[in-house]
Amino acid sequence: MWILIFLLALLLLLPGGFFYLFALRRKRKRRAPAKRSQKPYSGPKTFRMDRDWLRETAKQDVYLTSRDGLRLHAYLLPQGDYRNFVVICHGYRAHAASTAHYARHFYEAGASLLLIDARAHGESEGRSIGMGWPERLDVVDWIAELNRRYNHPGIALFGVSMGGATVLNAAGEALPENVRCIVSDCAYVSLKDEFLHQLRSFYHLPGAFLYLSDPVCRLLALYSPLRDGDGCAQLERCKRPVLLIHGGADDFVPPEMLDRAWNAIPGPKERLIVPGAGHAESAIAAPQLYWETVDAFWKKYADA
Repeated sequence: MWILIFLLALLLLLPGGFFYLFALRRKRKRRAPAKRSQKPYSGPKTFRMDRDWLRETAKQDVYLTSRDGLRLHAYLLPQGDYRNFVVICHGYRAHAASTAHYARHFYEAGASLLLIDARAHGESEGRSIGMGWPERLDVVDWIAELNRRYNHPGIALFGVSMGGATVLNAAGEALPENVRCIVSDCAYVSLKDEFLHQLRSFYHLPGAFLYLSDPVCRLLALYSPLRDGDGCAQLERCKRPVLLIHGGADDFVPPEMLDRAWNAIPGPKERLIVPGAGHAESAIAAPQLYWETVDAFWKKYADA
């Protein structure tokens, strides 16, 4: 009897263990992503140039201890009178330096920058990827650090993919008044629905796989993919203007996620859908339209 119970329990734990190790467990040791590696970057030429720009631009390594004891890292690029900052959050399994394309544009537009390494990414500690849920509180704490250093400058939050979900989740927290606006590119607004979409569309696994995985994720990652990560509930409490961006051909995060976010936001909001753009490709597919929209939005609120 006990052997049968053990085998049944093991069978139930296997999907969760696999899901955690495949999707949420940090796979590589921390590294310094801004340093030149032996393997050349194979992305668009402009993105390679932007990474070279970030590598050569003066920046500071800054650190913060999270509420659960992790040592978190970010790059700080102050300039001018430190009046306006853009806090940039990267995507899944990326790192702060991967946002160089966005960082360079904001920097050349006059903004100071904070480029965050999310927990379990880049130089930040952590064994489990939070998919934008625990990271929302990390962003709140980074904002507090900027306020301590620079006496409450104007702050805009910007994120792409998982980083976009992070800033939308942060929008529902008690943000200080100097956080002026939020820009989110290709974000998911439901962790549960995004995982179900991934399982069914890319791995052809039934939704039950996620339900079987949830207890293990709660035990190891300390959050629930089924119950946590409700971006719409967070946005219903949002008190900041929000710009939502999505690629019309995004099959990784369905564009309907933008509609759900739009309907949840109670205050000022704008949207941009780039036809034909895939996931996180809007700035590549239509750079002029993208940056005209982003610049007009964040500059409108920067000095508000």
